[in-house]
Amino acid sequence: MSCYCDLKRRQKLLTFMGSLLLIMSFSVPAFAQSIPAGTKDDPSFPTYGKGKTIVRLYTDYFCPPCQAAEPEIGPVLERLVEKGVVKVSFIDLPASQNAALYIKHFLYAMKKKNSFANALRVKQVLFEAAKSGITDEASLQTHLAAKGISFTVYDVKPVFKQFNDYIMSDMAGSTPSAVIEKGGNKETVTGGSAVINALKALK
Repeated sequence: MSCYCDLKRRQKLLTFMGSLLLIMSFSVPAFAQSIPAGTKDDPSFPTYGKGKTIVRLYTDYFCPPCQAAEPEIGPVLERLVEKGVVKVSFIDLPASQNAALYIKHFLYAMKKKNSFANALRVKQVLFEAAKSGITDEASLQTHLAAKGISFTVYDVKPVFKQFNDYIMSDMAGSTPSAVIEKGGNKETVTGGSAVINALKALK
């Protein structure tokens, strides 16, 4: 099962990603504008592992199938990264109304402490928050603090631009989904069970 985006919704999604860059310029506090942002080549970009197989995982915190699959996807990716099988990037799709709030706080947390273990932990906490129905910034930050998650506010627009580039090149329009590049081949897998099985099959 997946939160499938048909062609019309996919086009709206890609358009929204572009407009999101403008929105974020108004949502980042002025004091944060001077803090360097991450890029795909910067340590603050959410990419982990040194494996030859490239995995880009697309999720939305408010997507029920993503919420259901996350507890199993995390441990599978953890084993693959530890064994040096994959290089994985976490790319969030802004497919739901409050997704941008969650995406930027994930990036804020990675700016503070960017490690694979922390990325898995923060994603777990954010999924919990989404399932609890948290939709405002103050409540989300309170939830993160209660779970011991610290973060640094910074200008995330360049990272959103990189997310947008990947979304467009992969034509990612549904969640959860994974793009897997291995041996010169590129495969897109959609749906919680399919993503889990595809990851488990990687060696």
